[in-house]
Amino acid sequence: MASLTPSEKSIYNSNGNYTIVFTPQHSVATTNKIIIEFPSTISILQNSACIVSDVDGVTIATATCNSDSATNKITIAKFVTTKLVAETQITLTIDSIENPGNFKSPGELTITMLSSEDGMIDSGTYTIPSGLYEGTYIKYFSVTPESSQAGKYPVSYKFEVVPLQRVA
Repeated sequence: MASLTPSEKSIYNSNGNYTIVFTPQHSVATTNKIIIEFPSTISILQNSACIVSDVDGVTIATATCNSDSATNKITIAKFVTTKLVAETQITLTIDSIENPGNFKSPGELTITMLSSEDGMIDSGTYTIPSGLYEGTYIKYFSVTPESSQAGKYPVSYKFEVVPLQRVA
């Protein structure tokens, strides 16, 4: 079982935090690694030190995180300080992720837990729902005449549209 929650749900949002919740079927050792692969519609920003800020209350000062934009994967190691029993729900909040540019379902997220020797322990997928992301809106719109001359004279107008978020 897994879920994914972006801190900002607007499309075209730059670099947001995502909370990922999953429950591995096997116990989790302090030497295990997690690889999270995102669909190509969600961009992973290249970062040799992405931040993992929450693991179910367990101190994670030792956690290491690496995001790779070429493979769209985030690798996390040393994220628990003591062994966790099987079926323990794990919550990770990770930065270095950029929202997709449309409302369609971005695809599937794959979570794989590896041993210290890179042997697969658990693996699962989560289909990201299409209703997860929201559109942005126009913050303000103004029309200003460039001349206040009366009568049958041509008048030019200046239109200004300011979106709430960036636009692709």
